[in-house]
Amino acid sequence: MDSNDQVAVEDYRQGYHRFSALVALDDAFTAFRRFHRLRVRLLLLRQDKITLLEKRLDAIDGKEPCPSFLGCRRMDGNTEREAVISEIENALAGYDALIQRSNQVLGFESPESQHDLSLQNWLEGNACIAREESRFLEHSDDLFTFSRSNDRVVSWLERTVSKLLAFLGMWSRPNSSRDPHVHIFPKLRTYRLARTLLAPFVTCLLLVPVAVCNLLESPTARLVVMTTATSVFAMALSLLTKPRTVELAVAGAT
Repeated sequence: MDSNDQVAVEDYRQGYHRFSALVALDDAFTAFRRFHRLRVRLLLLRQDKITLLEKRLDAIDGKEPCPSFLGCRRMDGNTEREAVISEIENALAGYDALIQRSNQVLGFESPESQHDLSLQNWLEGNACIAREESRFLEHSDDLFTFSRSNDRVVSWLERTVSKLLAFLGMWSRPNSSRDPHVHIFPKLRTYRLARTLLAPFVTCLLLVPVAVCNLLESPTARLVVMTTATSVFAMALSLLTKPRTVELAVAGAT
């Protein structure tokens, strides 16, 4: 086989090899557990350990018979204090590292329920990994994905476009999988098509209030229409995207 030829998922041996090949086709298929509860527990345990070390250090300082040792590190000959400080440093390093890793993992978005269900359905039809080892997909509230999207409406349109293309049998990448139930579409194409479909909606949202105002003669009625339209636009922007407060204010003002 030529190294440039794309290998289909079914060309991999059954098992984690094939399942990994499927998941790697699209970031939207990536789904891993956060282990949120366990991370919180570890943080609580490490926090308590550091608290005990803090109390030990305070007790050592309080019982220090030589006050000059407390004000001069170079002269400090208390080996017990030195040992406890070293323990605290190591404990804090582990605590800080766990906080940073947990913050990074918890910052990932949750996968779409549709993609999670698709993986479960695929595993039902392709016994690649043990059922017990695939149960992690059932923890939908604890899963994260590498796929990111800052625009909810575009993501929804992309999923809708993918369903439509699958129904019509268009644009699918046949070399990715020979399974007729697996449809992988070029991400750039679906994204552009979703953006294209979004354009008329945004245009109507912006121009319809202007057209209505041109038909009204009463200044009060025009003010009501513009106020309502601005409120609807700001609400839609807030619900369908992830704008910052200042961006929302600017959009409403313009």
